[in-house]
Amino acid sequence: MAWTNITLRDILVKSPKQSPGIVYGNAARPMEGVVFDNVTVVPADPKAKPWGAKFYHCEGVRGLAVHGTSPVPPCFNSSRRGNALG
Repeated sequence: MAWTNITLRDILVKSPKQSPGIVYGNAARPMEGVVFDNVTVVPADPKAKPWGAKFYHCEGVRGLAVHGTSPVPPCFNSSRRGNALG
C-alpha cells in the first residue's frame, strides 16, 4: 500500500519530555508528499533523548516542511535544507 499526500498542519507541541518523535515509513516504498505545515516544538531541546540534535528519527519518508515548521525532520526538505530521504 502506498502512503502519499499526508499533511499535518498548525500543530504546537509544548515542553516535550523527549525528542519530538518518529517519522517512519517503508524504506522499500517510501511515504511521499508528507507535509509538515507550521508544525512547531517549543522549546526544541537538542539535548533531549533519544535523538538529540536530530530531533526526529526518520526512515522511509520524503517530506516537506513549510510555514515555520521547527525543528525540521532530517528526512524533510525545507527552504533551509536540500533533498533528503531518511
